[in-house]
Amino acid sequence: MSALILIVDDHRDNLYFLETMLKGYGFEVISAENGRDALDKAHLNPPDVIVTDILMPVMDGYDLCRQWKSDDKLKHIPLVFYTATYTDPRDETFALSLGADRFILKPQEPDIFMNMLKEVLGEEYTARQVVTKPLGEEMEFFKQYNEILFKKLEKKVTDLQIANQNSKILEDKYRSQFEHLQDAILLTKPDGSIIEANKAACVMFGRSADEIRAVGRNALVDVTDPRLQTALEERIQAGEVHAEITMLRANGEKFPADVTSTIFTDMNGQQKTSLIIRDITERKRAEDILRKSEARFRSYFELPLIGISITSPEKGWIEVNNRLSDILGYSVQELKGMSWSELTYPEDLDADVEQFNRVLAGEIDSYVIDKRFVRKDGEIIWISLAAGCVRKQDGSVDYFVALLEDISVRKRAEEALRENEEKYRTILEDMDDVYFEVDIKGNITFVNRSTSKMSGYSKEELIGMSFKKISVPDVIELVMQYFGEIFQTGKTGKPFVWSLKKRNGEQGFFEIVASLIRDKQGQPVGFKGIGRDITERRQTEAKLQQTLDSLRKAVGATIQVLVSAVEARDPYTAGHQSRVAHLACAIAEDMGLTQDKVEGIRLAGSIHDIGKLSVPAEILTRPSKLTNIEFSMIKEHSQNGYEMLKHVESSWQKRV
Repeated sequence: MSALILIVDDHRDNLYFLETMLKGYGFEVISAENGRDALDKAHLNPPDVIVTDILMPVMDGYDLCRQWKSDDKLKHIPLVFYTATYTDPRDETFALSLGADRFILKPQEPDIFMNMLKEVLGEEYTARQVVTKPLGEEMEFFKQYNEILFKKLEKKVTDLQIANQNSKILEDKYRSQFEHLQDAILLTKPDGSIIEANKAACVMFGRSADEIRAVGRNALVDVTDPRLQTALEERIQAGEVHAEITMLRANGEKFPADVTSTIFTDMNGQQKTSLIIRDITERKRAEDILRKSEARFRSYFELPLIGISITSPEKGWIEVNNRLSDILGYSVQELKGMSWSELTYPEDLDADVEQFNRVLAGEIDSYVIDKRFVRKDGEIIWISLAAGCVRKQDGSVDYFVALLEDISVRKRAEEALRENEEKYRTILEDMDDVYFEVDIKGNITFVNRSTSKMSGYSKEELIGMSFKKISVPDVIELVMQYFGEIFQTGKTGKPFVWSLKKRNGEQGFFEIVASLIRDKQGQPVGFKGIGRDITERRQTEAKLQQTLDSLRKAVGATIQVLVSAVEARDPYTAGHQSRVAHLACAIAEDMGLTQDKVEGIRLAGSIHDIGKLSVPAEILTRPSKLTNIEFSMIKEHSQNGYEMLKHVESSWQKRV
């Protein structure tokens, strides 16, 4: 909504110009003729900024500023002085001491003036505040105020005295024409010669009164075509009361002027014409600003991508742009003869009407809704409708502005996305593997049926439950580390065995793989994972391990029997195999071999002399010297041991 500006000036022309210019820049404007009027209106409808003159009746600008800045309801609103009378630097210093936010001298270029206003209207700007002054400083204020006011009033009185003197001298000539001295006044004869010119005329044309009388009326008018010169003369002679004419200053500058002419007869019976001339340069400039603003509005109105309509509760359609015509397939004229209900898809009408009625009731000023429309060719399209209103002073709706964007392509894409999502959700629900999604805090946001079935919890119970609650306590820390690594790296995690604590207290094992879930901006918002139930496999592995442990024990016992048998046949070397095994294991551990390999070395060391079982005991225990044949038999025990064990299956055969 545009900013509301309160303008204060006791001259209606000044108010008119300022109001026209501000509205041309898109502002809302309320006006007051003095400080007291301004305070009353501001309390009823606080503005966003106040722009005020200083010299005014009832309450002047300085007193207005002082009361404004001490009013708790108004002091946060910026106050800007705009004056042509108080031009002394001391006037500005005094104004700023009262808390004024800006002090602008008239006249000022519109662009510069508007930039100053935009500064105090900016979101970051804070209105100047004035601390309540002690009595001594307050008395100083009244002293300065009275001095300034006295000087201005003294000058005003002097000006009035001069005006009164001139009025008395020229009373028979000018009568009421000189009551408003701000306008230029010329008194002419029927032949166009000038009898008299007031001071305003001298300022306006840049000539003295004598120079104006000398050059005559025609020299003041920019008429390059003699026929227009004659036509102007005829219009004046005919008593035409008003005309807009381009006039000339002494330096050749052209300016537009409103000329009001009055033909009268003086006391001597002489016919004369009084011309009241008003320089309308500023008004023309304001009108030009308005035209540019209208052109700017029109360019926005005809945006190629957005359909725009302006409607009135009483008059219906006021304006429709070409884009809306293209979207709906109707011509602009056809649309102006239709109603929203005719264009709206029936099923979407109630929702739109509900919001529309809320605006009419004053509950809201605008709303946004996605709804369907029916094109002229019967096609149903989706439209994003943003509607807002402009209200009258009494709060009722003056007119509606609606922005319409065709979002049919987007809606179709969303529908396709929903269908795909539904398809993938169905796949997730029907598969045997578990699927889950959790947020960053580890709370479950989605699970499939398999997850519910295998955990023993319903889907409703699982949604919102912490992942920790259904994890076996021993693995919670490992689970957190697993997800933490995925969050840090952004990569899909490696397969991880998760121990599930089922509702019935049983433990289940799942091999899961998880990855990040990211939002549209690529920021992590959670995790998703898929897992396979490996509980039976783990149980089978556990049983197999038990079997292997039993076999290892059996093998160990068997080997111990063989060791005992060897030692029984050769008591002389009893304990030798055990010592070899012990020494070999110590070397293997020092080399950093695995425990599995160390165990294989221990068993091999324990039975490395098993081949002695093939040597006759009497040879092994003979106390006398062996024959060469006997010694050869003993040396064969290594080969014999190999032959005994080579067909025995062993987990260390190929690794030792």
